[in-house]
Amino acid sequence: MDFRSLVLEGLFQEQAGELKVLTQGTEEHLLGQELQPFLGRRVMLVLHYAPVEVDPARWGMGCCHWEKTGHCPVGHQDTPNKMLVFKGSGILTGDPWAIDGQCLPLASLPGHDARLVVASDFQPQKIAQGDIGSLMEQMTAMQQFLATLTDKTRGKR
Repeated sequence: MDFRSLVLEGLFQEQAGELKVLTQGTEEHLLGQELQPFLGRRVMLVLHYAPVEVDPARWGMGCCHWEKTGHCPVGHQDTPNKMLVFKGSGILTGDPWAIDGQCLPLASLPGHDARLVVASDFQPQKIAQGDIGSLMEQMTAMQQFLATLTDKTRGKR
């Protein structure tokens, strides 16, 4: 299997029962559709709130778009500094989305700025099998993934 990666960062919203992400304010990504290539594969996944600008005085340090309504489904009105951080490693399954049976906390995402990072397991054992070409492809894909992730963490949304 080839190395795959995904980074989605932006405002998560629910529409007609589907979770979508608005990246860079305008581009829509359906979360289920984006996760589909990872279904049934061993992955590493990180999901966390990612405020555009960190402000400790605001709900979710600035990631919660529910603040202006006075009520957040996650409870930011009661615990304004609450932050979502989830990481898991294992086989990704769907309906509901889970890693080795542990459900992803997707219900905490609508109305919040967040970041989802998924990578399929890197397979260095390909060297032992003499498949250098496949390993080089994986390494190139991983380098591109890390460059994208580095850009995003430096604020180049």
